[in-house]
Amino acid sequence: MNVAGFALMIGFGWLFLQAVMLMRPADVGMGLTFEINGLTGALELLLGALLVTVMVIVLHEAAHGLFFWIYTHSRPVFAYKIYYAYASAPGWYLPRNQYLITSLAPFVLLTGLGMVLLAVLPPAWFLAVLAFMTFNASGAIGDLVVAIWLIKQPNSCLAQDYGDSIALYLPGEVSVEM
Repeated sequence: MNVAGFALMIGFGWLFLQAVMLMRPADVGMGLTFEINGLTGALELLLGALLVTVMVIVLHEAAHGLFFWIYTHSRPVFAYKIYYAYASAPGWYLPRNQYLITSLAPFVLLTGLGMVLLAVLPPAWFLAVLAFMTFNASGAIGDLVVAIWLIKQPNSCLAQDYGDSIALYLPGEVSVEM
């Protein structure tokens, strides 16, 4: 999945760059350049990349959590493990389409938010917003795989999210776990 995520990062980065070039062609030259001046500039760039990464993780999981809350009316569980963060709704069985929406919410909502920001923010923000959108979209590889898997399942199935795995329950059948 990491290799696929890296490929998606390149692909989505290119796609989002094309979008900003179509939306704001006159501003692209001003907003897609940066200069690193010495150690201070390098540290600022590193700190900025870290801040964007943390924002992506928090907002991505918050989007999942929002939809878990909307559908269950219960507080979702948020956790961070060494390699990933997650939101889950333990003990709840969500219908397939609700879980599909929950799975795709961060990709759709944060990409939409990024497109709005690219349309209205000054060009100096382009790189940060493009990085945010690209990190989120490529980091959504697991969500996209789950969505593809769910689409192939019957409408009647129920999904239970454990955070690090998902179980599907099909009426009259044995559960399937991913």
